[in-house]
Amino acid sequence: MDIPTIIVVLGSALLLAAIFGGGITFKEVNIPTISNKLRIILVPIGTAFIVLGVILWINPAAVFNATPKTSATPAEVVPSQSAVVVAPPTVDFAPADATQTAIPAKTTAACDEFDTHAGGWSVFGDRENGEVGYAGGKFRIAYYSPGQGFNSSWSRDEYTDFTVETLFSVPADATGAGGGLTLRAKDKQWYLLWFYPASKTYVFSKDLGGRSENLVPLTRVDSLTPKSEAGRLYLQVKVVAVGNQFEIFAAAPGENYQHLATLSDASLSSGYLGPTAPHPTEITTSPAETLFEWICISKP
Repeated sequence: MDIPTIIVVLGSALLLAAIFGGGITFKEVNIPTISNKLRIILVPIGTAFIVLGVILWINPAAVFNATPKTSATPAEVVPSQSAVVVAPPTVDFAPADATQTAIPAKTTAACDEFDTHAGGWSVFGDRENGEVGYAGGKFRIAYYSPGQGFNSSWSRDEYTDFTVETLFSVPADATGAGGGLTLRAKDKQWYLLWFYPASKTYVFSKDLGGRSENLVPLTRVDSLTPKSEAGRLYLQVKVVAVGNQFEIFAAAPGENYQHLATLSDASLSSGYLGPTAPHPTEITTSPAETLFEWICISKP
């Protein structure tokens, strides 16, 4: 028998037991004699079982689909650490809104506008902690409560020398919200570049298997003013990595890049890269979302 039939049979048995006081034997059910007090209790229970069984016969979805799904916002899970394969535009594309500056028109660049899953960036997470994935033509890293640590999505291919650029935004009401890039990451080792638009600060660090070091300490750039629109702060960043040397640039969308730092470090020579965002220290509106408009990777 299917589940609705079993429920109806059980409910009918309980209801008959309440009416006749037990002592009933069916093909599949044997109900012994019961007390009057228990008979009173069994009447609503048996009736409820019969009603539930009938509902399941008529419309099973009414019961089994009543609870909303709690899966991550990006419903599809794509292969982890996949390559950026979207072809670069030969000319600047028209931005979707006032906050999006055009993707740099570089014929050697691998550019992804995040408008489809074709780029293959890894997605993961849950609605209790944080999520990483595609959302509405952007790449989204979201946090539901304050904390420590960070999330990143990496490319499938490794890069040695490269220029990488991205445009991201953070909510203005989330303290410590930031975004940036993971560079030359593999085997639990990486370089991290984080910008915090609200405080006009950035930090460049490396982690070698749990041993973290700031190569550029948290630095404020007073001349760098993020673009503010609809409660979000927008910033465009670029890193040029050649051998042991890194050059860091940033600008508000539509403005010229400012050269912020040049540094050298020989710890990691190649690895994956991708968008990243640190955990905010205080969240007013949950979730706090760092949204990436696009990313471009090219030869320096």
